[in-house]
Amino acid sequence: MQKQDQLLNILACPKCHTGLSFSETGAYCGSCNINFEREDGKVISFICKELYEPAENFSKIKEIIGFWGNGWKKRLKEPDHAFLYEKDSEELRKFADEKVDNVLSKIDHPILHPKREMGSLTDKIGLNIGCGCGEESLHFAYQGASTIAMDLTRPAAEAGNYLINKIEGDGFGIQADSRFIPLKDNSVDFVFSLGVLHHSPDIQRSINEIHRVLKENGKAFIILYTTWSMAFGVQIILKGILSGNITKDKLKRHVNKNTEGAWKTESRENPLTDTFTGNEARRLFKSFKKINLRKTDFRPTNIPGLSKLAGLPGLNLLLTKEFLEKRIQWLSPIIGSALNITAEK
Repeated sequence: MQKQDQLLNILACPKCHTGLSFSETGAYCGSCNINFEREDGKVISFICKELYEPAENFSKIKEIIGFWGNGWKKRLKEPDHAFLYEKDSEELRKFADEKVDNVLSKIDHPILHPKREMGSLTDKIGLNIGCGCGEESLHFAYQGASTIAMDLTRPAAEAGNYLINKIEGDGFGIQADSRFIPLKDNSVDFVFSLGVLHHSPDIQRSINEIHRVLKENGKAFIILYTTWSMAFGVQIILKGILSGNITKDKLKRHVNKNTEGAWKTESRENPLTDTFTGNEARRLFKSFKKINLRKTDFRPTNIPGLSKLAGLPGLNLLLTKEFLEKRIQWLSPIIGSALNITAEK
């Protein structure tokens, strides 16, 4: 309980960054006279109109929340995520333990970057931006970190909050925008965000906020989509240009339309997906004293037509997923789709 109180103490108004007072119904900033409500007694929402000026920006963020929030309502019920919430506390701990044991030796496994580079996470404070189904936050809490599971959407923030509480870990979920992180300056040891910030309407502001909340020598572990890759540069961007999307706005709309399909519901369209070159990423993190970039995540499915070829009689026995993955990993640093960034404040 003491750690939980310490974690609550670093929460701050996302507008002025001063401390908050808490009640069962939420939190209050006396400086800005803003109430932040605790939705259904679960997670505090730090999304408020006072952060978004002019008023049309508040309407835009509600549209973005609508896409991802409804997407997560759907995704959390699907088999690749739903199994997490069917486990009891002992089963969840066993799952986390086995996952750590199985992938700790894999250098490209992103969830373990903090542990691999920082050693023990016990007594560390971590911020998981874009916690999604909550699995990342579960792993950090299981490894001993006091973990804040933050997401722009309420369903995802609640999922992170649920899994942390289920294993009786230190931490909780909050609903907040990465451009307005509701934490005090110099308050966390590490920030982790896997494939999220390339959806930020102002990623530079999000990165600046991460720098602000990190302690001195704290580390950010960020994964962004990279432009020069088979998945984006060839399969999406080049295909978009060849199909007539030659203006900047048309090409951006094409990229948005052809990414994050798993989160699409009804007529809602992905609001924004950006990609970055290595140089662009370095500029984003220019305020950090150390930056390391690695390109990873090249998969057999990134090769156009390979799935059809692998399905041919005879070849399907040779071109198995396991066979291909072992033999094409050397392509990841060249045309992989993920830019793994470690930045030290």
